[in-house]
Amino acid sequence: MRVGTGMALWENAQLSFEAWMNGLSTGDSIVLGAIGVGLMVFALVALLTQRYFERRGPKKLDTHMPEPSNAPVLGVRHSHDQIHDDTTGRASKKNKQDKFLSRLDRLA
Repeated sequence: MRVGTGMALWENAQLSFEAWMNGLSTGDSIVLGAIGVGLMVFALVALLTQRYFERRGPKKLDTHMPEPSNAPVLGVRHSHDQIHDDTTGRASKKNKQDKFLSRLDRLA
């Protein structure tokens, strides 16, 4: 097996972990288990507390919609330029009332 491959690194890590675990006494194993269980309980309590405070927040959703702005949105639809007659043979844009649709026709 080549040193540096993924499997060799994994096996080295497993062997190191097993050697470390074999060196622990029963008391050490109990302490590590208690720490692990304590961390799991802490995570569960933290999640439940977070959910409690999220639910305790405002009950009613804010249904008030902001009023639309009356400021004009500048663009092709709002330009006041006259539409020039197209001589390319396409549909005449003078008949179009909406400048946005006439621009779409030009782009198509």
